[in-house]
Amino acid sequence: MSGTLQTPRLLLQPLTKDDAAQVLAYEMRNHALHGRHGPVRAATDFTLEACVQRVAAQLEEVSRGHACRWILRLPTQPESIIGHVAITSIQRGVRHAGVLGYGLDNEHAAQGLMTEAVSAAIQYAFGALNLHRIEANHRPDNLASARVLAKLGFEREGFARNYIRLNGEWSDVVLNSLCNPAWRAPLMLQANDAPEAYLAPCAIIDCEHPAIQAKASRLRTLNGDVLSLARASFEFVRDGIVHSWDAQQGPVTLKASEVLLSGYGYCYAKSHLLAALLRANGIAAGLCYQRLSIGDGGAPYCLHGLNAILLPGFGWYRCDARGNKPGISAEFDPPRERLAFKLQDAFETDFPQINARPLPAVIEALRAAPDIFWLHDHLPDLAHPPSQGAPCAPSRPISTTQSCALRTPHTP
Repeated sequence: MSGTLQTPRLLLQPLTKDDAAQVLAYEMRNHALHGRHGPVRAATDFTLEACVQRVAAQLEEVSRGHACRWILRLPTQPESIIGHVAITSIQRGVRHAGVLGYGLDNEHAAQGLMTEAVSAAIQYAFGALNLHRIEANHRPDNLASARVLAKLGFEREGFARNYIRLNGEWSDVVLNSLCNPAWRAPLMLQANDAPEAYLAPCAIIDCEHPAIQAKASRLRTLNGDVLSLARASFEFVRDGIVHSWDAQQGPVTLKASEVLLSGYGYCYAKSHLLAALLRANGIAAGLCYQRLSIGDGGAPYCLHGLNAILLPGFGWYRCDARGNKPGISAEFDPPRERLAFKLQDAFETDFPQINARPLPAVIEALRAAPDIFWLHDHLPDLAHPPSQGAPCAPSRPISTTQSCALRTPHTP
C-alpha cells in the first residue's frame, strides 16, 4: 500500500484498522446523501463492531494487492475524516485494471476537493501500481460525479441498464474509463529451476546452518503470517546487515551464514542471506540480477544482486535488500516493486530469470576477492542472461578504478 499522498489542500492517508471509529462517524454523517448511491444498509451496519469488520475486510483486500484505499483529511482538521478514495477490483494478467470509487462529506462539497483527491489517486495507480486502465461508473442523475470524471479526462463508454442494485432498486449506470498512456509491460519473471530448488539448501544458501535456523526462528516467532514474515526478513537484511562498500569495511562474505555472523556483505551476499532466512521458514525464494552501469551511464557494467520471493496472492515478487542511503530507497511493498535502481541506458538489463543458486560469475568473483577493495575493482558482469536450466559462463570480471559500489547517482 502507498504512504500518505498529499495535494495542495488534502492528505490522502492509507486506511488502517485504527480508523474504524472515525470511518463510522463519517458514514453516519453522510448516510442520507451516500445511501442513494449504495446498497441498502440496516441499522446494525452503523455500529462500531460492524465498522471494524468492514474495515478489516477492506484491509484484507489491500494486503492481497486487490485494492488501495485512502481516507481524506484536511491538514487543519487531522482528527476528522472528510472523504474517501479507493481503487478496487485490481486485476493483473491480461487487464492491469481497477475500479475507482470515492465519496466526500457533504459539508465539503462543491469546492473541487473530490477532483483533487481522485487526481492524486489516479497518479498513484498509473505510476506506482502501473495500472493500464481505471473504470468508474455513476448513476445518470449523479451529475457531480459525472463532472469530476469529465474534469479528469474519463471517457464515456456506454450505458448499462439495470446494472447494479442501489438503495434497494435496480439502477442504470453510465460506464466510464481512463487509460494510462505511459503504461509499461511488467517484467515477466521466469523460474529457472524446479519448484523444490527454491526451498532447498545449497553450499552458498546454507539455510540449515544453526545460526540461520536460530535467526529464522526468531523472525517467525514475531511474525505469524507469510507476508509479515517475508517483510520482516527483508527489513532485517536490508537494515541489519551493513553493505560492505558503503561502510568501507568488513570481510568479503559469500555464504549466507558468513553474512549473518559477520554482519557485512555486498548486494550479492545480502541476497544469499535473505534467500536462506526465507527458505529456513518454508518460503520459496530465489536470486535475481540486474546489469547496471558503474557510473552515470555506459561501460563498464556490473551485476547487481537482489531477490524474488514467492508470496501468496502475489506470485513471484522482486525486492532489493541492498541497503538504503541517500538517493536509494528500496522497500518491501507488494505488488509494487520498489528496487534500489532503475535502468538508465540500453545496455543495462533486468534479467527476468529467478535462480535457485547464485550465478557462477558471482561465486567466482567473491571467492577470488582477498578483500572488499579488490572486489570493488573486479565486480562480476554478464552481457547476456543465463539460458533456461543451464549455467551461464561469466564474462571477464571488470577491472576499473571505479566500482558499482560508487555508482552515481545509483549504487549497486
